[in-house]
Amino acid sequence: MYSSKTVSGITLPLSSQLLSLPILYKFARLFNKLFSAIYLIAISRYSSTLSIYSARDDQRLYSQPFSGDNFRFLNLGSGFFSHPKWSCIDLPAKSSIYKAVQGKIYRDFLPADLNIDSLKSLFEPDTFHAIYSSHTIEHLSRPVLHSLFVDIYYVLRENGVFRICIPDLQSFYNVLKHLPSPANDEILFFLKESYTPLHSYLSTLPICESSGFLLKIMSFIRSASLHETLDYVTNLYHSLNLSGEFPPDFHISYPTASFLMKLASKVGFSYGYVTCKAMSYSPVFKNKYLFDTTIPDMSLYMEFIK
Repeated sequence: MYSSKTVSGITLPLSSQLLSLPILYKFARLFNKLFSAIYLIAISRYSSTLSIYSARDDQRLYSQPFSGDNFRFLNLGSGFFSHPKWSCIDLPAKSSIYKAVQGKIYRDFLPADLNIDSLKSLFEPDTFHAIYSSHTIEHLSRPVLHSLFVDIYYVLRENGVFRICIPDLQSFYNVLKHLPSPANDEILFFLKESYTPLHSYLSTLPICESSGFLLKIMSFIRSASLHETLDYVTNLYHSLNLSGEFPPDFHISYPTASFLMKLASKVGFSYGYVTCKAMSYSPVFKNKYLFDTTIPDMSLYMEFIK
C-alpha cells in the first residue's frame, strides 16, 4: 500500500454557477494541454472543487515501474477526467453541460455503452496496467457486471490493478438499521443508492401510500442482513409488475464488497481487497487530487489484481 501525500497542489471551492458553465471544462482541458509539463487541473463536480496540482510530482508516480511508452491506463465512466497518460470511456451525454464536462468524442473520450459494448472489441489483450472506475459499475446490471469483469481481466496486463469506487451500501445499511426512528427521507436515501428503480417509484406515490411501503421495508431491515435486504427491495420492485427501461443514472446492480470479491475470484483475479481513499497497490492512484473525489466520504474503495 502507498501513502497519499506525494503530490503537491491546492484545492479551491467552486460555486454551482461556475460548475454549470461549459466554458469551465473547456478551459480546464485547454490548460492541461498547454501546461501539462508544469501544472494540471482536476474538477470534482460532486465536491464542487477545482484542484491545481504539480505535474512534476504526478509524473514521478509513473516513473517506476512505468518507465517507457508502453504503459497505458484506462478510466471507465470518466466524466470530466483529464490526464495525458489516461484513456477515457464514457456514455455520450445528451445535455449540453455534460457534453462540455466529457469533452470531444474520440479526442477526450471514447464513446461506449458498457451495457452493450465489450472492451474486448475496443482493445487488445494485456493492454492496460491500471483501470479505474468511479461510481459507474452500480449503474450496470449484475449480468453485465460479470461480462465487464471478464473483459477487464482480458485487457489488463499481468499484475495490473482494477480500482473501483462505489456507494458504500454496507455503511448506509448499518446506520439505517440502528436508527431508532428513521425518517422516510433516510430510508429513501438508502433505496436510491442501492436500487434506484424502487426509490423512483415510491417517490411518485402520495405520502400516505409510500409511507406504507417504507414502513414495511424498514420492518424487514430490522431483522435482515444487507444482502437479504437488497434481494428484498429488488424483488419488491419486480412484484409491482412495472415495466420500462431504466435511465443511465439509476443504480441497479447493488454491488457489495463480498459480491464483487466472489465475482473477481470467479473471473480469475489473483486477489482483491477493500482499501480507502488514495491508498493503493499502484502508485498512480496516490494522486488525491485526481482520483477518489466522487463523494469520497460515502464510498467503498476496492482493488483487484490480475
